[in-house]
Amino acid sequence: MIFKFKQVCLIPLFVLILSGPSRADGLLDQIADNAVYKLKTTYTVFKHPVENIDVSNSQVSTLERLLNRTFNRPSSTDLDNSRRAIYSTLNMETEAILTEDDFYSWVNLDLVAMFGTLPQVGRGVFRHPNDEQAQAHWLDAKRVAYHAEVMDGDAELIVGKELISLGLNEIYSPTDRFGMAVAVDPSEAEEHGVWQMGFKFFSEDDRFEYRFIPFHERGAVANGKNRWQGLMSQTGEVVVAPFQWRNVGNLISYNAVRQGYDWFVLAHHGQAAYPVPMQGRNSSISGAMDLPDLVSPNAWSFGGGFAVVEGKWKFFGETLAQITDHDLDQDYLMYSLGFSYRETNWANKMGLNEITYYLEYGGEAVLDKQKNRNYLVGNSYTYRQNLDTLFPKMEMRVSDTWSGVLQGAINLRDNDYTFGAGVEYKYSDNLKFRAGYTDFNGGRDTIYGNWDQNDVIKANLEYKF
Repeated sequence: MIFKFKQVCLIPLFVLILSGPSRADGLLDQIADNAVYKLKTTYTVFKHPVENIDVSNSQVSTLERLLNRTFNRPSSTDLDNSRRAIYSTLNMETEAILTEDDFYSWVNLDLVAMFGTLPQVGRGVFRHPNDEQAQAHWLDAKRVAYHAEVMDGDAELIVGKELISLGLNEIYSPTDRFGMAVAVDPSEAEEHGVWQMGFKFFSEDDRFEYRFIPFHERGAVANGKNRWQGLMSQTGEVVVAPFQWRNVGNLISYNAVRQGYDWFVLAHHGQAAYPVPMQGRNSSISGAMDLPDLVSPNAWSFGGGFAVVEGKWKFFGETLAQITDHDLDQDYLMYSLGFSYRETNWANKMGLNEITYYLEYGGEAVLDKQKNRNYLVGNSYTYRQNLDTLFPKMEMRVSDTWSGVLQGAINLRDNDYTFGAGVEYKYSDNLKFRAGYTDFNGGRDTIYGNWDQNDVIKANLEYKF
């Protein structure tokens, strides 16, 4: 645990040492004085207890279960059967200025603590690079990074754990896949930064970015007895690639802002977006209860997107092509197109300020088949999402304090879907209350059918201080 703590705190400790005792005291004062805290508590009521399901079949091989997406599912004794749960996060976000005279530099720090009654909510403190556990921690650093303006303010240096956010779409972004999320409850996912060294170069309204990403990091998901695992058990153990120069990531992007439209392009070489299943390290492929290891081969990714605003209309789209090294996976193109329309005339007649309608479509085209199987027992198709999916959404702003939303996702290929409705009351900039209902439907070997027993009512309170 000490080793992990040192890795997380390496950058701020390095900065404090270089600053000297007096400067270090000033930095700590800034960190305390500039801190903003956010407490978010969610009370959850599930509509159903977890159904007692046992579809195990000892005659079905691992390969067959994998290709048919029907791994053995846990029974109700394997998943928590509680219909009520509380899940809370406490964030502390702050920054401290290091230098202002010769050049401007500062440190960003964002810590999060999580606690609640959901099983496996947290274990230990501070995630470290190359952590193979999909386990959320009680206390972790979302961001801890050093920033400095260089080249007379025309560029910025970033070193540490920082967010990577790409994409212009409103709902689903196939290009925004280089960050990391902690999703113990998928509807309450927390975006975390990744370890990196990066540069941003600014030219009027354009921005060129380069990021060196040394570690293969994986997010935290529901596991153990957490019912958000769904009706299907885990489909294998994710294997994190060790730190080697051949496994590091390099990401470049160019972002442009123009009158009435924005666009961006990107290129990346490093870990693939989705894993491929490989014969388990401690099992044989013939065993009926075997589960594969999930490995992420290296791949090239090329993508881009646009957003155009014309009056009350907005049109947007993104695409990302992946070409896997050594043909270890399918080569494919993921894309999304959509629009939004902001309506005020009819909304005002109904006593609302405005209504905004959204519609997006996410799809995929396979460019080349997987040719090099080696010890692999399948491709990443099973794990890729939004391959033929519609995303409808409607936002209603009643007033400056009240708003509502209707939103859904429909997988046309697998005939599963989710829909939800919610309201928000904004008492002030520091205090918000939300409540909503989400319904999941589909076959038990589909994404949303996997959560068929998790139809849920939620009440959420968010307080900043």
